[in-house]
Amino acid sequence: MSRKNPEDKPCRRTGLALRPAPQAPGRTLSDRVVRQVFDLVRHSGVLERLPSNEHRPGPKGFPFRTVLIGLILSQYMGKSANIDDAWETLFFALSPGSKALLDVPDVDLHIREGATREEIDRVAHHQYATSKRVYRSWASMTRRLDPAPHDRRKRLSLSEAKKIRRKWNARANEDTVRNLEAIAQDLVLAPVMASYRRGDFARWPGHIAVDDTPVPVWGKEPDYHQDRASLEITAGMYVKGGTQRKPGRIGKAAASTNTGTRRGTANKPAIRKTKSGQEKKAKAPEKREFRYAMMAAFPGHGHGDLAGTYPAVCLGMILHTPGTEPGPAALRAIQPACERGLVKDLFCADRGITQAKPHNLHLQLLKLGLNAVKHYNDDKVDRQGEFRGMQLVGGEFYCPLMPTPLITAGATYIGSRTDEDRAHAFNLIQSRKDYQTKIKEYGPAGDQRR
Repeated sequence: MSRKNPEDKPCRRTGLALRPAPQAPGRTLSDRVVRQVFDLVRHSGVLERLPSNEHRPGPKGFPFRTVLIGLILSQYMGKSANIDDAWETLFFALSPGSKALLDVPDVDLHIREGATREEIDRVAHHQYATSKRVYRSWASMTRRLDPAPHDRRKRLSLSEAKKIRRKWNARANEDTVRNLEAIAQDLVLAPVMASYRRGDFARWPGHIAVDDTPVPVWGKEPDYHQDRASLEITAGMYVKGGTQRKPGRIGKAAASTNTGTRRGTANKPAIRKTKSGQEKKAKAPEKREFRYAMMAAFPGHGHGDLAGTYPAVCLGMILHTPGTEPGPAALRAIQPACERGLVKDLFCADRGITQAKPHNLHLQLLKLGLNAVKHYNDDKVDRQGEFRGMQLVGGEFYCPLMPTPLITAGATYIGSRTDEDRAHAFNLIQSRKDYQTKIKEYGPAGDQRR
């Protein structure tokens, strides 16, 4: 039993020290599926973003599009996105017609039963040669798309890894990094656009929701004692939200302030304040994991009746270092969907994203014509502050004479236990409009002031 073959399936092993040793093919992909994947990739715009496939000295590699489609077909078959599985899919799971479509040579790499030693050696060398051609093309493509090429199988020192991270974040390499993100975005949106054209999103209002989620990595976290960085240089420590409980009620024990006579407690030391058991457990330690962070965008809706009336698919995805620039990452996640005319009206995200600086998120959302649905803590849903006499309530400015029941309507709505109480609190929130400050225009330049 091995990691490659956990169920001890029959493999075409050659007896030689050549790799890979492919597994017996489970099935052959139909030409219709291969044609659909080929058309999706071709119409997605990804092929135009790939670097030119220039010929180098040595054996000629495969076209970059062939290797990319091989990876997608490998995942479709239930395998992984490893390059060896892509090679097996291209040479063992395609019909002659599909191989001709993808420019894969129709070479028989199967070892028949009862083959002689010479025949086994010949087929084994053909397997080795074709796999090296696939690996060669993949290495060439990734090296040209990488803003900081280096040996990703070697753990660098912490100082060397820091230089690599600086190259990824340098302005000179910004176009290269954005091109990588655009390739991933085009692949994500290719099936979405096909479904959109079929009318599957007819009842979707165009609202979009964005959230940041951790993505596991293969490499171990950096070892600061041995000065060894991780193989995943741009990953970081992801702090999981929701791990801290709300503080519990403090116990009744309190310090004594009695200063009575000697017979009483005058000479007795004051009782120390001790934390109750609930208070000790109130703040749990943060759960930190070495991960990537994925800013993902999904279709949303402002009314509960629309749930389930359209596909719940990913509309955008940005992989970034945890805790870095959540606002710009959210914008880049929704940008391709906005450019295709899919998104309109509402943008929803948690407070970890909406607390970004205005020029990093909110002003850019206004340029896109989107209104942000803000997420606040329970103690911030109502009055949040004031500015020049105006009250800031729920993200909007209101008259300072607005009644208190209208100011606290948000907390009332959250604490409602019945539908009647919830409806009453909602009506109070709607009644705030009469006290909301209006925007007026002054001068020919269109200077807007409240």
